Amino acid sequence: MIELLNSYGAFALLCSGSTPDSAVVFVHGFGGKAASTWQLFPLLARAEAALDNTDLFFYGYQSTRYLVETATVHLRQFISKSVLSNERATHYCRMLAVGHSLGAVLVRQLIKDVSEIDDAERRRIRRLLNCSPLLFAPAHGGFKHDDKISILKAALPKSLQLAIAAYEAVRAKAYDDLRKGSIVLSNLQNVTERFSDDQPTTAAFRANVVWGAEEEIVFMTKYRRDRRLADPYEGHDHTTVCKPNSSFPAPMEHLINELATAPT
Repeated sequence: MIELLNSYGAFALLCSGSTPDSAVVFVHGFGGKAASTWQLFPLLARAEAALDNTDLFFYGYQSTRYLVETATVHLRQFISKSVLSNERATHYCRMLAVGHSLGAVLVRQLIKDVSEIDDAERRRIRRLLNCSPLLFAPAHGGFKHDDKISILKAALPKSLQLAIAAYEAVRAKAYDDLRKGSIVLSNLQNVTERFSDDQPTTAAFRANVVWGAEEEIVFMTKYRRDRRLADPYEGHDHTTVCKPNSSFPAPMEHLINELATAPT
């Protein structure tokens, strides 16, 4: 059963049973969409017996409009109101967060947020986020292209440079947070690694990371206790590494494996 959840394309794909034991929340990246980023994931997931008791939530949001901190608040509110607010949620034993690019940063920021502040809403989310997040081409190391883009802009006519500057003034909030070495990214890594050192048995601070060999958008880095699930996949880049299909089942296999090894 598919349910639309907000005006930005978020939707839920609920399993047929009335007592699901798991929820998976997919968070797309910068400029992505709930449907187009993940493509065949919903269709293929419903054909997987291993996901018969799993509800899938594909979050949609204005990824270019807000700073990471604000976007994380919106993600937390979405989980509270759209994932955990109905009777089905009382049966969940676990909630797996899956992020792509900027979405991976929001997932990590959410885990940091619910770990630093203790209130009823955050405690409930923290209790269910009891498995390692699955991150495809995460942007937690920053975007690569600032220097190349600056060179290209300088070669453009002045009128076009001004038009681009006006456009970027509106779009650039999230992008600024994703520059390599930004305060947001540095703080996120430092705090997450400190939590992972202090709480080595808490899986949420140790991500499972997946890359494409043709990655050109973000720096291919991981946090100290993260685990790279496979060698970078040949023939796949920043946008395709998160999209399973008949000839590339790896994204779905990683999802199923993570749920299978998560606490019950």
